[in-house]
Amino acid sequence: MAAPTFCIGVPTYKRADDLQRFIVAIKSQLLRKPNVRLVIVNDASHDDAYQRLVEQHDGLFEYRVMPQNAGPAMARQEAFSGAEEDFLVMTDDDCIPGPDWLDYLEAIIAADPDIDVIAGQVEPVWHSKPSVCATSMAARSNYPGPVVSDHGLLTAVGANAAFRRTLFEQIGGYERALNVAAEDCCLTQRAIRAGGRYLVAWNWLIGHKAETSLREIAKRAFNYGFGSVQYTLLEQDWVLAEMCSDGTFAGGLKTIRRKVKAQWAECRELGQSWVMTLGFTAISVLKSVQFERGWNAGLRKFSKAYECDLPQQPDMAKVAVNFSDERVQQHALGV
Repeated sequence: MAAPTFCIGVPTYKRADDLQRFIVAIKSQLLRKPNVRLVIVNDASHDDAYQRLVEQHDGLFEYRVMPQNAGPAMARQEAFSGAEEDFLVMTDDDCIPGPDWLDYLEAIIAADPDIDVIAGQVEPVWHSKPSVCATSMAARSNYPGPVVSDHGLLTAVGANAAFRRTLFEQIGGYERALNVAAEDCCLTQRAIRAGGRYLVAWNWLIGHKAETSLREIAKRAFNYGFGSVQYTLLEQDWVLAEMCSDGTFAGGLKTIRRKVKAQWAECRELGQSWVMTLGFTAISVLKSVQFERGWNAGLRKFSKAYECDLPQQPDMAKVAVNFSDERVQQHALGV
């Protein structure tokens, strides 16, 4: 059987130096894999640094420039426009793929040729020795890895994911109406609802530039909360709604407490020192509070815009699964 073909889509915005590291890291894999095509889309931030980078790596990748800033999801959509490859692979310009990144992906698909969605893991990478404070920001929960609920995969994040191209096209790709920070969740859930078989590949790893700014962590957490509300109301996703608060002060405190306790428990389970446990937990408090602030801001805005409230858990009798259905059995094998 012929090896699957891949189109890797990488959005970039004002990060030519990070993109250079990404290209250097993946170059050897591209040169030995004729079945892989790399498309880099500049989200309307082209400058001389990018031009020098394109000239330096002439012919290694396709380079496109967006006419105006549209966010990473729309930049990826542009990267995949016209693609004919079997799988569309998502990652970011500040990621660092290891030397076997694509080999591992090929092995996953070889083991299960019918898989449609592969959600990979992300780990922090430093370009110099980190301080204790910087290390405290590097809890795995600070990085965009797969989000899993009691009901299965919630989000395959764009930093490390692969979707079968035909399924991506069937569901229409990314949702243009969504603000930043919710597109990956929407894409993943639409793919699963369309019958896509998924795998959470915890061992399919990619490095991600380590976060060293508390301000950026807080900003990102707020945006995640804000965008999550928009997605929840647009798609009426009760699973995501039940993982977040009801918008009340008491509900917010309960949600924050649950997240912080989970971070503390993870640190103790991994045998972290008390210093690192306290550091990780402090960052978790910051993120949880900021997410809640964004969630509440989103509720105020989008509840009015969409004229609806948070979805409630449906009557389970109406969503019962018929496990005698052969299609259900086949789908379960891919989970």
